[in-house]
Amino acid sequence: MTYRICGNPPQFTAQPEEEHIVFPNDDIILKCEATGNPPLTFRWTKDAKEFDPQKEAGVTRLNGSGTLLITTSNGIGASRFQGIYRCYAGNALGTAMSLESRVVVETAPQWPKESMAPFEVEEGASAILPCNPPESAFTPKIYWLNSKIIHIKQNERVNMGQDGNLYFANVQLSDSRTDYICNAHFLGPRVIIQKEPIELKVKPTNSILMRKPRLMVPDKSSYVALQGKTLTLECIPEGLPTPIVEWIYKDRLMPLHRADFENFNRTLRIENVSEDDDGEYQCLVRNTEGETQHTYHVTVEAAPTWTKQPESHIYGPGETVCAYLPPDPRRVLQRGALILSKVEPNDTAVIQCLAHNKHGSLLANAYIYVVRLPAQILTPDNMSYSVVENQTAFLHCKTFGAPGPTVKWFTEDMSLALKNNRTFEFTNGTLQLKASPTPRTLGSYQCLAEKSIVGTEFHPPLQISLFKVPGATKILVGPANEKKLKGATVTFHCEARFDDSILKHGIKWQRGGRDITESDDTDKYFISNTTLTITDLEYSDQGLYSCVAWTSLDSVKKSARLLVAGNINCCVSPIELELVPLAYELVLGGSQSTAKAGWQLINVDSTLAMPPECPTTPMEVAGAMSAYYEGLQRPPSGRFPPPLAYVL
Repeated sequence: MTYRICGNPPQFTAQPEEEHIVFPNDDIILKCEATGNPPLTFRWTKDAKEFDPQKEAGVTRLNGSGTLLITTSNGIGASRFQGIYRCYAGNALGTAMSLESRVVVETAPQWPKESMAPFEVEEGASAILPCNPPESAFTPKIYWLNSKIIHIKQNERVNMGQDGNLYFANVQLSDSRTDYICNAHFLGPRVIIQKEPIELKVKPTNSILMRKPRLMVPDKSSYVALQGKTLTLECIPEGLPTPIVEWIYKDRLMPLHRADFENFNRTLRIENVSEDDDGEYQCLVRNTEGETQHTYHVTVEAAPTWTKQPESHIYGPGETVCAYLPPDPRRVLQRGALILSKVEPNDTAVIQCLAHNKHGSLLANAYIYVVRLPAQILTPDNMSYSVVENQTAFLHCKTFGAPGPTVKWFTEDMSLALKNNRTFEFTNGTLQLKASPTPRTLGSYQCLAEKSIVGTEFHPPLQISLFKVPGATKILVGPANEKKLKGATVTFHCEARFDDSILKHGIKWQRGGRDITESDDTDKYFISNTTLTITDLEYSDQGLYSCVAWTSLDSVKKSARLLVAGNINCCVSPIELELVPLAYELVLGGSQSTAKAGWQLINVDSTLAMPPECPTTPMEVAGAMSAYYEGLQRPPSGRFPPPLAYVL
């Protein structure tokens, strides 16, 4: 007999977005869709107070859902709908709660009319032309243009900061003009606005003084970066001659695969920030007159993420529930979880877990259903298992009921299976018969499910039979380790014994855990019933090769290592070689960043010369040495033992 739970608690299929930014004539859609049985009812709150759509002009709730359509036409201003909204969906089984949705109403951004006096600067001095775009929830893209809509040329001397201002490390007479215009492109409202033109007057002088660098940006040292977001740091200097900027991640290597150096190296941008990016970043600024530096102290923080999310579950009376619930004398808080002991049917509810910090929030709804259901075994009856010698068997007994049934296993003479020290029972009811089955462990087993609360209820026992295959698969002859010369051929041998009663069996070859197959496109591998042949050996062929003898019930593997050597006539002198690590070199400058690391080959005994027939460059020898010792543990000193007849 099977049992079906009547009805479904509310479950959201669509929730309102966390933030809506709208303009005065925009319509607003707050989504709220959910499923459930009995039919659901929906309600809303605004700023923690009940919000009835029927009583609000311009607000309509769509039929069959909780979604709100807010129309701002006909003289109804959007500003009156600014606030924090939350949707609730409920039926007789409980109420689910959505995330909060913040509606922000903005006016179209405008620059105030202003008359700015010309900026007068002496030749060679620094200058800053302000942009100061209007505040908006949408970060604008800033462009500096002239009156002919031509971009102001930027370089290491003249560049724009993240704040939109235009910075001059030192001004030249050619910088004088009356039409420096800051343009702000707002993607949300899809508008571009212009600031009033700014005039820059550069006064000539006969006494231009060289000066060491000074930082115009930044004005702070501490910075908080959000995990998964983008970290942007900048250093904009002034000085004469024009300074150059370099970046250092103190005590660590810069994450070059995620780091970009932009704005003529004035800006460091790191994508997809992780905890490893926490630390100190330093910009070094220098010219011929001196240098300065600035250190950013970056702390990586994160919005909440689930490590264990509440899940819906069915419980029986008297059980203990670990969930997230409102305060109650029977509930105990332990590390973020509320434990409800000895639940009763009236504890059935939809509960919410809300996790939040200043960077964001998470909300999960889960259904706790307290009900009494008889014990039931879901695993089919009369299951049969086959095992081989030295193999562990797992007999399954999946159960259902509320409270959860306990499982007991019996042998065919109805004695408890756990009395045998070769058996172990898992909490899910599975019985493990440890390796090397014996006649005492083979035969028939019964699984019994019982429920001990309010009397004892039994389900008819599950009957399982366990049979034995006489012999396990065995490799009689396995592959042996081989050392071959480059260009030679090698053959590995493998012979196995299979039990005749197992119809499906065979031998396959693997390298590094991956199957090897013959190919019509190459003559590299030849495979027979008992051998693997590899032709025209290269250093890249080195590695671990395995023979796998398999059946439908078991498998066994034996492995051998192949080493490929160079020309035996090469380097016959007993020269001792050492691979030493090169110092890590990091070069950051301009728009280019490079990193170098590797190994260098040195001759330990400088009195012995390399024979002329050896590889011509140390890099060739180092590459061959690295390949030759692939998979072997490098000695702590990094020094390899001297060769007997050849180096490679």
